[in-house]
Amino acid sequence: MTKKLRSLCLTAVAAAAMATASVATAAAADPTCGPVAHVFTMQADGDLWLYEHSAPATGAFEWAGARQVGWGWGGKTFAGADGRLYNITTGGDLRRLRYNGAGWDTYPGGGQFQTIGWGWQRYLQPANRGSITVDADGVIYTLEGDQLRWWRYDEQAGAWAPGTGRVLDTGWGEFDMIAASGNGGLQAQDAGHALHRFRYHAQTDQFVVDDVVPEAGWEGHGTLFSPGGDLYYSVRSDTGELRWNRFTEDTGWQSVPGSVIGYGWGTDIDVTATTNDCSVTLPGPQPGN
Repeated sequence: MTKKLRSLCLTAVAAAAMATASVATAAAADPTCGPVAHVFTMQADGDLWLYEHSAPATGAFEWAGARQVGWGWGGKTFAGADGRLYNITTGGDLRRLRYNGAGWDTYPGGGQFQTIGWGWQRYLQPANRGSITVDADGVIYTLEGDQLRWWRYDEQAGAWAPGTGRVLDTGWGEFDMIAASGNGGLQAQDAGHALHRFRYHAQTDQFVVDDVVPEAGWEGHGTLFSPGGDLYYSVRSDTGELRWNRFTEDTGWQSVPGSVIGYGWGTDIDVTATTNDCSVTLPGPQPGN
């Protein structure tokens, strides 16, 4: 942990210059972000840390701080909107929690988590850890063999929403990782590490972008997660670098390598970000569709 914090401080100025040099002007609408993007890391010793990236819209190497927010975590952890975290325990229970900025919400009965599902242990397997993701609306997408599935927990009703678990699409067997961004935006990685763009429009129950691969891809990316706004983070396990990139549906990836915004991230078990810290306005279906 000390090494990572030291890297954030010592290399910020140099990396910020590199990031600025790689930024290109995009024709699409610019994303808007809050003051920081909240990046959570679950570490091998069970500690949970929160890092605040203060330049999520531009990819500059600027961090507002870091603090430990949990102990004794295991299984798999991934983020949703508004501070929500999901944890799949080693026994396959799916729990939801929410970090409110000062501590953890307390649920009826006094606990700091609610168990909302069972039998989710497939996503603990190394081959499947990248097969589950959450978008800014709180929708969970999963890869199951050839199928892409849709799930949403209705917090007001205290139950899964109608249609939960349904198959959105088939033909996804070539992908081994998915990452959601914004409202229904998805990047899916194939065996050759190319990223394919999809965007599901929930109001009309259709894909308005279906399997688009930019001519120039994001080379050398690792794990993939997003704070929203079609902005993405990636951790490379070989170098420990945390990289940033931006995707637009008209021009593709902003840069081929992405921008390095951190070092020493390769030993974390899970790295994830609150999914609605950023947003971007995207067009809906074309008339007649």
